[in-house]
Amino acid sequence: MRRWRELFTSGFPHLGFYSKVVLIWALIALALSWMAFPLARHHIFPDVDDALRLVQVRDLIAGQGWFDAYQHRINPPAGVQMHWSRIVDVPLAGAILALGLFFKPDTAEVVAIFAIPLILLLLTLLLIARIGRHCFDERTGLIAVTISVLVSAAILQLSPLRIDHHGWLILTSVLALNFLFTHKSGVGGVGAGIAMAVAMSISIETLPLSVVFGAVCALRLLRGESYCLGGYAASLGLSSAALFVATRGLGDMASHCDAMSPGYLSGLFIIAGGSLLAELGFRHTEGPKLLLTAIIIALSVAVATLAVAYSAPHCLLTGAFGELDPLVKALWYDRVLEGLPFWKQDLNIAGLYVLFPVLSSALAWHAAASAQNDKILRWLRVDFAITLCGATILGAIVSRSSATAGVFSTIISSHYINSIISKNDIHEIWGNKIIKLLCIALISFPALPLLLFGSFYKETEQPEGKPCRYWEFLPAFGKESPAKVLAPLDLGPVILERTPHSVVATGHHRGNTGMRDVIAAFTEPTDSAYQIISRHRPEWIVVCPSANELKLYQQFSPDGFWAELSRDEGPEWLRPVAIAPESGMKAWRIIYKDTEGLPPSISLK
Repeated sequence: MRRWRELFTSGFPHLGFYSKVVLIWALIALALSWMAFPLARHHIFPDVDDALRLVQVRDLIAGQGWFDAYQHRINPPAGVQMHWSRIVDVPLAGAILALGLFFKPDTAEVVAIFAIPLILLLLTLLLIARIGRHCFDERTGLIAVTISVLVSAAILQLSPLRIDHHGWLILTSVLALNFLFTHKSGVGGVGAGIAMAVAMSISIETLPLSVVFGAVCALRLLRGESYCLGGYAASLGLSSAALFVATRGLGDMASHCDAMSPGYLSGLFIIAGGSLLAELGFRHTEGPKLLLTAIIIALSVAVATLAVAYSAPHCLLTGAFGELDPLVKALWYDRVLEGLPFWKQDLNIAGLYVLFPVLSSALAWHAAASAQNDKILRWLRVDFAITLCGATILGAIVSRSSATAGVFSTIISSHYINSIISKNDIHEIWGNKIIKLLCIALISFPALPLLLFGSFYKETEQPEGKPCRYWEFLPAFGKESPAKVLAPLDLGPVILERTPHSVVATGHHRGNTGMRDVIAAFTEPTDSAYQIISRHRPEWIVVCPSANELKLYQQFSPDGFWAELSRDEGPEWLRPVAIAPESGMKAWRIIYKDTEGLPPSISLK
């Protein structure tokens, strides 16, 4: 047996190392699954986007066209064009179909929405371990995997039921980082470019991070390391174009700001051409190579920016959310905390987002400075420090991006934790051991003092009203004849996922008009609300009275339609319908003034 084991492991020299990573993952996955299982029974997703993602996957399985990007049950009959990528839909749909051969459809869905995020977590941990081992040693890689569970922003995105695209962005970003630190610069550049092309095809919010990776490759070229920049830029442009054709098709060539589109592709191709020209110029010209290379790179970036400005000027001037109605921006976009910078967050949340990456960035620069005697190692660590600093800045500006910065941070932090552990002496006095433990705790979780301090001095807000048990309401509501529903934006995806009904709007910015009408209907005076509602002709109004969204509407408009309705002063054109009243949800049937009575299928209980 020993001989067979030696023969097997000789072909896989790091099998033991990665086996330990899988064991750590299994323990983390078991804990996450234990916490998520009660939620899965009732389809309680971490975020409403997860519910809508499952709706999109179901529609694909049911036969909706591959290039049909519309969610037809939002604001029917027109529907809303979604900016989400089919790349995320494919693994979910494939898993559900494959599991459906062995389980009932509902069971297959539950297993799939458990398994896919945990597989992404495993792949992410393997990549973290690999780069930790490659840049430092095996113990650093294992420590990085272990403390990754403390990066709450990342673990939340890689937990069961979290089937939206954010976990994919973490995985592809870590994959790009791995490629960037391979032994062969050209292969690494090409691999990183492909990984970031996948990331940008899933969500264009990773475009700034792709610029950070490109800047590292450009720096490598300026110091004489060929092939990284050209390989990265060329593969990024070509892969992005291929993925665009494969997932979007050629039917919609408009320059959307919130997804990969022809405007962005034109810029990527120009930068790719300029990068390849800079590579050729650096290798085959005499004279001031550095100046010439820098000029070519700068010109290509400038021309690419002009090309994007020409084809999609609104993307540079206002961004993806610039066309939002002012009411939608004030009462929805500015309230989506995960998209806001850290200075607009609660102090404890801001600390969780930024302290670990900021501290790790400082440690990365210290590690680079301490490698003065090894030029190759010093530049390797400088590249990592630049990448980590770039990811940290992006995470500070858009809070959900801090998950990627946090994952990157585990690698350098683990190196310093390993250094502290390696210097451990069994004869050392207890005082020094305690100091070392405190240092390890602060390096791995620097927000701990802030959280402890905040827990003593922060006043806890008592929730107003009884939380709604919508998982009890929706199955009963789903038995009603399919109809259009006016519901708060955050409730819309849940209704779509659990019932056959349609909704006027959900919190997705391409449905700007419907979103504006939903918010206005709840905040305008009752007479104006009726006019807005009549334009969409929903048959139902469904709400959870204790929802934060409705509390915001009531604060914004104390005399508005919802404020009146919450005081049980509903207008005569509404008829309350008792559906699972113990759930806390409320529903009204709308009786339009140009109709008489109720449809025969509706009975008022």
